[in-house]
Amino acid sequence: MPNMNYTSPIQPESGDKHKESMNNSPAKGTRNVVKIVAIVAAVILVFVAGIIMLVFSMLSGVTDASGKFMDALKNDAPGLAYEMSSTGFKEQGTSEQFEEFVKSNAVLAEIESYSLNSFNMENDYGSARGTITSKSGSVSPVLIELVNENNQWKVLNINLEPPAVVEDDDFDDFDTEFMDI
Repeated sequence: MPNMNYTSPIQPESGDKHKESMNNSPAKGTRNVVKIVAIVAAVILVFVAGIIMLVFSMLSGVTDASGKFMDALKNDAPGLAYEMSSTGFKEQGTSEQFEEFVKSNAVLAEIESYSLNSFNMENDYGSARGTITSKSGSVSPVLIELVNENNQWKVLNINLEPPAVVEDDDFDDFDTEFMDI
C-alpha cells in the first residue's frame, strides 16, 4: 500500500511558528515606538540647539561692541571709546567733548567694574543693560544703545539710568532720622 502520509512543504515547522508569533508581538511594536520617539526627540534637540547658537551668534556683535566700549571707559581711554561709537554718536560732539563728559561724570570716570547682563537686538539696532560699580562702591544702572553701521556694531548712546524709584515712606524715615540729629 502506498504511503498516505503527505507533508506539505508550505507548512511551517514548529520552530518557524515561534518566530512568526514573535514578529507580531507587542514588545516589537513598543520598541519601534520608542525608537521613533527617540529619533524625533533628537531632531528637536538638534533644532533647538541650532536656534540657540544662531541667537548667540547674532547677539555676539552687540555683546562684543558694548563690552569693548565699557572696557575702554574702565581703562581710562575715553578717546578709544569715542572711536568705537557710531556716526550719530559722533555728531553729538567731538572726542574732546566726550572726554570732558566722561571726566565730569563720577560714575564713568571711576569705573571699578561693570556687568552687562541683558542684551537685545532688532534689525540694525541693539542694546545692552547692566550696572556700573564705581571705585567708591556706588552702583549705577547703564543702558548702551548700538547701531549696525557697515556690518559693525557701534555705540549710538550711553544712558546712565536713574536709580529705582524710592517709596514716599523711605523719604519720611530719612526726614525723621535727619531731624533727630
